[in-house]
Amino acid sequence: MSDDRLGADQPRLVVGGPPENVDRVPMTPAMTAASESDIRAAEGITAISMTRGPCFGTCPAYRLDLRSAGDAVFVGEAFVRANASLRGRLAPMEFARLALLVQELRFFHMDDLYLGNVDPPGLRIAVERDGTTKTVTGEGGGGPIELWTIGQLIDFTGRQIAWDVSGLDPREFPWPTRDE
Repeated sequence: MSDDRLGADQPRLVVGGPPENVDRVPMTPAMTAASESDIRAAEGITAISMTRGPCFGTCPAYRLDLRSAGDAVFVGEAFVRANASLRGRLAPMEFARLALLVQELRFFHMDDLYLGNVDPPGLRIAVERDGTTKTVTGEGGGGPIELWTIGQLIDFTGRQIAWDVSGLDPREFPWPTRDE
């Protein structure tokens, strides 16, 4: 598809490998921001928590708690650069986008437990919606791709948080802060 067909002022999203080898597609509003109705649909979600457990090797073990009010807590347990509890602030829009994606990926329709047979670390995700908490656990690499995707999105969101690392060497923290 040529760029002429998209319009010169149309924002672009590059899909795939090196730019010279891929098609360009127009970015839609849904790709750049959650709509007000989407945010309202995700309003019942007030907390998202993820725990990554240890493996037989050096997999990072930690917990990340996010709240719709913007509070965030990281608790490093093993094989992370900061075996500590850190607090941070999350932009409400970032939480709303994550909550929307959790819904879109059908988290509330998943089974509670998935078992695999390999050594990846355990993954447990808990989401509080309308006062009820749903927890999904994937052990040994078990679970649908949507569960893995939600875990990746939570990690990505954690990287966007302005963490309070006062008293710690910022190089010792596993995610970059906004200052870097």
